[in-house]
Amino acid sequence: MKNIKEIIKLCITPFCIFSPIPIFAITLFLISSNIKLLSIEQIWILIVGCIASIVFTGAANFWNHVNDIEEDILNGKDTILTNGTLKKNTAISISAALYLISLIIITLISIETGRNILLYFTLWMVITWLYSTKIIGLKFKSHYITEIITYIIAYPTFTMSIWLIFSNDMIKGLALSIIMCFLSMSGLMLKDIKDIKGDTEAGLRTLGVVFPVKTLFKSSCVFLTLYYIYIFFSIIIGIFNVLSFVVIVPFLYFFKKTIIHFILNNWNIGLKDAPNVKAMMTSVFASLLLLGVSNYIGW
Repeated sequence: MKNIKEIIKLCITPFCIFSPIPIFAITLFLISSNIKLLSIEQIWILIVGCIASIVFTGAANFWNHVNDIEEDILNGKDTILTNGTLKKNTAISISAALYLISLIIITLISIETGRNILLYFTLWMVITWLYSTKIIGLKFKSHYITEIITYIIAYPTFTMSIWLIFSNDMIKGLALSIIMCFLSMSGLMLKDIKDIKGDTEAGLRTLGVVFPVKTLFKSSCVFLTLYYIYIFFSIIIGIFNVLSFVVIVPFLYFFKKTIIHFILNNWNIGLKDAPNVKAMMTSVFASLLLLGVSNYIGW
């Protein structure tokens, strides 16, 4: 039972908008639906989308952890994989099972809805598998160029995989995919900073190893600003409801708490600035929920 809990913990690590609380899936459902159309069937579709988001993310996360054992040991992480409690061959089998379950779920949904969700999911599945798997002596995640390529493909295809569970509106799906691409780039800039020591010792060429922390943080803020700008652009051209302009509240919060703060501090980052960095994620969570709710009640 303890091992099962630890496996689940790896599946939901890192905590994000996809899992264990599927904020992203809930947002897409709200954007695709309308409060006047609420029904048992709609609630069921929401549950299916949330389960899909959690299972898909769990499969990718666990596979990533399985292939990061050496790097995690160097970074001092204590898990059932790094301490040897769960053997690697067993972990690989569990990971394969999670991907298979994900594939079965999306195949059944594709058949039920008549939408080509399987195409986007397959692309997502392949790229996330390649991301962590050593091919010709190289993992996609071990070099910043292939890491960027992975994110550019993975986030839009994941977005379309979940979106098409709820709706066949391809224009909104494309807009959401572009929005998520900007958001993914913002997150990617910061993702490897905490693992610089281990990645350097492992000989990896991640963003955190190659570029200064200050440069990565500035880039992250730029991409998050573009994320908001594209949301506003999508509202202006009529893709999202005009009530969605409420998203300006979390944007201003991010601008004041993060951008203004670090401009005044010449972009120097220390432990005391942790709340200002966390403000970025807070603004993202709030913006997604507000985008969803505003479209749901004002569609």
